[in-house]
Amino acid sequence: MNFQAPAFHCDTFSHYPSDSFFSSPVNLSHQQSYPYRTTSVREGYIQASEVVILEPQSFEEVPPAVQILRNNKVVVLNLAHMMNAEAQRSIDFIAGGAYMCQGSLEKIDANIFLLTPQSTNIRVEASQAQTATDLE
Repeated sequence: MNFQAPAFHCDTFSHYPSDSFFSSPVNLSHQQSYPYRTTSVREGYIQASEVVILEPQSFEEVPPAVQILRNNKVVVLNLAHMMNAEAQRSIDFIAGGAYMCQGSLEKIDANIFLLTPQSTNIRVEASQAQTATDLE
């Protein structure tokens, strides 16, 4: 009998950024030559094909977001309906889940976050005005 491993797994903690990637909106570095950043897709992984939007009212509604990520789906998390302390606790939890699954967490707006599995490309394009400001 031939056993085939699942396409997406969460079993290592390596190759994940150690800096605080969720505390501020995405900023472009001085060294980039293009006004966007792309996160590459690893070979052998299936591209995510579903986006789930969650608007939790409390921390108890946040853990399913990590399970959705483990199922190789993209999550848009809107924390606008939560108190600041509870929203920060939620982001800390989600960041840990993303780290465990080698996923990615990007801050889109003040209370909106994008949680993606490692098999998903993220391309962040900046407007011309923002790019010029970031490069100064």
